[in-house]
Amino acid sequence: MQIANPIYDSVFKFLQEDSASAVLLLSAMIDEPIESLDFLPQENMLQLDQCSLMVYCLDFCTKIKTKKQAIEEKYKLIA
Repeated sequence: MQIANPIYDSVFKFLQEDSASAVLLLSAMIDEPIESLDFLPQENMLQLDQCSLMVYCLDFCTKIKTKKQAIEEKYKLIA
């Protein structure tokens, strides 16, 4: 088994376990305040010639407060 980047793997596992940290980090990344956060994990298996590769995507569905003070639901993909 090969892991493309174990640093990102451990960071995203931490974000799954601590939603308050995930809200803080993702809010800083998108530069908008997050009201709520839902985790939408996905796994995909890629078949290559000599081996197979598991790809784990962690999607986030967020409700953010816009500059108009309205709460909108936005879908953000972080892979």
